[in-house]
Amino acid sequence: MKLTPFEQKMIDFAEQQLRGFAHAAQGYDLEQLVDAMGMTKKEWDVIKKDCTYLPPVMIEFLNEHFK
Repeated sequence: MKLTPFEQKMIDFAEQQLRGFAHAAQGYDLEQLVDAMGMTKKEWDVIKKDCTYLPPVMIEFLNEHFK
């Protein structure tokens, strides 16, 4: 099936959300998630600029994690 770039992007977003949900359902915490993702400080610095979906306590935790 041929997808437009926008459709592929939306599918990629949905897949990421499902993977995160599955990860949490297995009992892993935030630190284990970012470690499993291989997230870097540079990536976090970009993401946190518009990170309105995470509670402040999680943002602070990630800020400390990437110090």
